[in-house]
Amino acid sequence: MCVIPVYESRLVRKGSIRSPPSIRSSSELFSLVKSEFKDLDREHFCVLYLDSGLKPIGFKLESIGGGSQCVVDLRLLLKSALIANASSIALIHNHPSGELKPSREDQVLTDAIFKGCSSVGIKLIDHVIVCDFAYFSFADSGILNKKEVL
Repeated sequence: MCVIPVYESRLVRKGSIRSPPSIRSSSELFSLVKSEFKDLDREHFCVLYLDSGLKPIGFKLESIGGGSQCVVDLRLLLKSALIANASSIALIHNHPSGELKPSREDQVLTDAIFKGCSSVGIKLIDHVIVCDFAYFSFADSGILNKKEVL
């Protein structure tokens, strides 16, 4: 007889942030998360989980990188979104350099996450790059497919 392990997967609450009833624009998304990215010297990549009404139901720091890049594991990102029972997600990361323009790597990662989310029925509504007091929105810029964004 073979013995196999029994697993349990869950998210653990580590704190909270104040949130509006729902996220309807990139500016509302930026307002919600900008304080979380203040004075960071390395890239931080976070995911905001949303229900079907675009109400935030969770926020997770997915990865911390170096000064110019951050490694994100698509499988782990999707696993957490599924465990959170998210209908939609928004991606947020900072550029400590102050450069708002997305890098080629940012665009490739966003495309991979968009495709991964689509395959499991989760909508990627935006990817926002945060720098000091400004932001860049993939949704507002038209980089994301307009049918899948805010």
